[in-house]
Amino acid sequence: MPWFTILGNYSTSIPVPQGISNTTTYFPNLAGIGSDKSITSFNLATGTVSRTNTAKVFSWTTVNSTDFDNSTPFELTNIPNVNSGSSGVGSAVATVQDLYYPPGNRLFDAFTVVNAFGGEDGAVVQVKPAISNQWITVFSSFNPTVGNAYTARSDGGYGNVPGIINIQPYLQQGHNEVRIITWDDSNGGDFDLVGLQSCYSTITFSGLPIRWDTFPFNSYQNSTMSNYQKITTETQVEPFHIDQDAGNAFLFIGAGSDTRNITVTVKNSTGGSSVLYKPPSPIPYVLNLGDLDSNLTQIMTTNVQPGVTYQLKPGNYTVTVSVTPSLAYESGSGSSSPPTYGYTGDPILFSGTRLAIVYPKFLDNVWATGYANDPQTAANNAVTALLTDLTSKGITNINMSLVRNSTIYTGDVPSAIPVRLELYEQ
Repeated sequence: MPWFTILGNYSTSIPVPQGISNTTTYFPNLAGIGSDKSITSFNLATGTVSRTNTAKVFSWTTVNSTDFDNSTPFELTNIPNVNSGSSGVGSAVATVQDLYYPPGNRLFDAFTVVNAFGGEDGAVVQVKPAISNQWITVFSSFNPTVGNAYTARSDGGYGNVPGIINIQPYLQQGHNEVRIITWDDSNGGDFDLVGLQSCYSTITFSGLPIRWDTFPFNSYQNSTMSNYQKITTETQVEPFHIDQDAGNAFLFIGAGSDTRNITVTVKNSTGGSSVLYKPPSPIPYVLNLGDLDSNLTQIMTTNVQPGVTYQLKPGNYTVTVSVTPSLAYESGSGSSSPPTYGYTGDPILFSGTRLAIVYPKFLDNVWATGYANDPQTAANNAVTALLTDLTSKGITNINMSLVRNSTIYTGDVPSAIPVRLELYEQ
């Protein structure tokens, strides 16, 4: 695992409809050593080191079901599934954030990025939803007793540390909490440094009637552990559907940090298929599948004007993602029992790998009303209310030709009330 880690910031842009917002919330940074005898904390911002000769110990049950003091490193006990099923101890750190999902909005996408460093061997990502208020484990390095498997390894998922994790299904409107825990397996008494640096969560949402369908992959670490072979690949197939008026198809990639090659293939319901992305192309953060397909065999696009425009074809499809890692000795896969020299390590896909189909047209009309003693003033009031509402939700370039209006009177003379309705349709 990476004792020396470089974290680089970069940005990319994708086209989405007006009115879609996103917010990014960072976790507090934390690093140090938690042992059975002491706590050593490292402040990466100042370079200071502090040590307390008193142990802080939490059991696996505690950190998976309750709030606990995560302000300093700690010894984690009773870690399940370490070393072929036995429980273990570790040097651990944890960081928690408050993640706000604004009420009255549709949540389209949400993910957590884990940047762990040091001697970390495993991790968990947990969410405490705003309403149900119970901690839920959304990722674990090792396999749970109930639910989907996360790894093919039998030693607690050594090295199965994300990465990007999808948290969208678990968030509720209001204040959610997200927690990351990482640790170094320390059964031999060698408590090592672990840290979490620049971890964050991003949510994408809108108060407008916009459609955005997300199709997430599963978190899974494949392995050569039980049947060594020269090249091991993790391959997953995700079905998805495109309806009329879909505008974009984005594939976000959340693969293991040692991923060397990736292949993306799309197949339609009649058996037609196309390899949209393949080696030696670099590992991307996001792929615009429509753009790629329109320049190739056009399995999922139609009415193509090369380099200018196209339409996504309605229908049922599958997208297949295959990843192959670097060599085992390069990535540290295998711990003290690595595969033969020249064999690959353990390929990983995380749930941060997800397909988004985005529809730019509103699902419903957006209405505003205006009231006044005369029709024109009512109309002006309705226009103002409509523009204010749309602007507050991210629509900044409003096409007034899409505004539909009508004026009606309600009540009876002498108490007639003029009402002006304005309708905006994107």
